[in-house]
Amino acid sequence: MDSTIQSPRQGSNLLESAASSLLNLLGRLHDTPSHPDPAALKSNIIEEFKAFEARAQNLGVERESIFWGRYALCTAIDEAVLSTPWGNSSIWRDQSLLVTLHNEAWGGEKFFQLLQKLLQNPARNLDLLELMYICLAFGFQGRYRPLPDGHTQLQTLRDNLYRTLRNQRGEYERELSIHWQGAALKQNPLVQYVPLWVVLAVSGVVLLLIYFGFTMSLNTQSDPVYTQLHDIARNVQTVVERKPLPPAPSIPAPPVTEPPPPPKITLLSLLADEVAQNKVSLDESLSQALIQVEGDGLFASGSVKVKEEILPLLQRIAEALNQIEGRIVVVGHTDSVPIRSLRFPSNWHLSRARSKAVADILEKQLADPKRLESEGRGSAEPLVPNDSPINRARNRRVEITLLKQ
Repeated sequence: MDSTIQSPRQGSNLLESAASSLLNLLGRLHDTPSHPDPAALKSNIIEEFKAFEARAQNLGVERESIFWGRYALCTAIDEAVLSTPWGNSSIWRDQSLLVTLHNEAWGGEKFFQLLQKLLQNPARNLDLLELMYICLAFGFQGRYRPLPDGHTQLQTLRDNLYRTLRNQRGEYERELSIHWQGAALKQNPLVQYVPLWVVLAVSGVVLLLIYFGFTMSLNTQSDPVYTQLHDIARNVQTVVERKPLPPAPSIPAPPVTEPPPPPKITLLSLLADEVAQNKVSLDESLSQALIQVEGDGLFASGSVKVKEEILPLLQRIAEALNQIEGRIVVVGHTDSVPIRSLRFPSNWHLSRARSKAVADILEKQLADPKRLESEGRGSAEPLVPNDSPINRARNRRVEITLLKQ
């Protein structure tokens, strides 16, 4: 599907407003390569559907529109999940959202039957049609997915739906003021002596300042949205399990005739010196290991360039990771103090860039770079409350998680 989403709307769509968090989640699911707890994700989404219904009712949306809006969203989210690498092996395969909330399993067909029925009276069903258009724009294909020319048919249907919605909403007025009149002013003679390049340069500076101001304003409002999305589709935080040792056998073991096997290699043993010197903190279990490096030690304030003195430490970590198989996830975290710059409009952008910087260094040392992935989570997962400089320093960190095979 074409990833460009045109918006045929003019005015307020109450149904879309109530479903904004679910639509944001739908747009993100296609790019999710893995998820450690799909069951928890499904439970969170079901709770969000309840909140969606409550918001829509408070806004005065008709019950029938809420019902079919939920049906369309369930169908689209189910398809998005089942198209991911982890979806078909999860709880969704046998118990989708549509089965749970509507006791049906043929949404890919019924979605388009409903769409054709609503198009018979588009003026009355405008909000619901716009919601279904957004589902299509986010990649929902339904019954067209397996067809040889399904993409072409679906693109035609989506374009026709867009034109219908635009005709109903009408074109928006492009002029800020229709009846404006310019004031007749005498030209200042000084203008004749100002070179054109000066005018252009000043105009460029003004436009740059305006752009910078709008960017800062936009990202001031985007940080809470990142946090809300993280709460809805949160990857369940990796927790290192510490299991008790099994009880000693009550029957004496037979005499050992062969030398004991060599002890199993662990990150804790490979990085013992670094842990003892407080260069890193490390928790390890049989299934995974979590390495934490404080961000203040890795980067200068507001920077994504790893300090030169830290490179040997990252090389040691990479050498240790080379000796143990498993997937490696590098995650960047920040404190809650907002960052506002053209390069990093929000804390999420800064944390993403820092995790990638560390991952790029590790990648050069790893025998199998395909094991490695990186992501940023901004200030969404603090270790401690961000209520003091010391605590904020603890929350600025990079975590390297090894998921052992």
